[in-house]
Amino acid sequence: KVTEFVFSSGDTLSHGMSAAGLPATLWPAIIDRVGTQFQPGEKLIFYSQNDEFEQLVVIRKKQPKTIVTADLTVETASAVKTQIHTIQGRIDTSLYAALLNDVDESVVWRISTRLKHMKVPLKALPKDSNYEIRIEKIVGKDGETIRYGAIKSIRINTKNKETPSKGHIYEYSV
Repeated sequence: KVTEFVFSSGDTLSHGMSAAGLPATLWPAIIDRVGTQFQPGEKLIFYSQNDEFEQLVVIRKKQPKTIVTADLTVETASAVKTQIHTIQGRIDTSLYAALLNDVDESVVWRISTRLKHMKVPLKALPKDSNYEIRIEKIVGKDGETIRYGAIKSIRINTKNKETPSKGHIYEYSV
């Protein structure tokens, strides 16, 4: 049996344990292992079999998943790491279209917003301009991309071989 409890304003760990039908004898041990401070939207997932507690998974915002097993041992699933991902290429039609080959639309939007703040004329970037963007990439245990983090640097070079005196280099870095 699986019971999920999502915290709302005013909810306590006791509310979650009661909703899951957890025996009161286990409550002190669970409290010792996971604490009592929970925010709205955080989640408890209780697993039981034949009315016996098997496992509790605690999902908190911006923290690794915590697992309490039947023997009350605690495991922390810190399954993520941060890498710097470099996206580079040449603009054929638009920077937006070029970036969509490497990252999802929400990341492209963030990059575009940063460039607009830099006063980069996004709609007037010449064809064959080069770009290089460095962004944090959050990956899981198996190497899958979970999400992208902070933009570390952006460099767009609109100069080309034929007209090196024309064009501009736009740069941003943290």
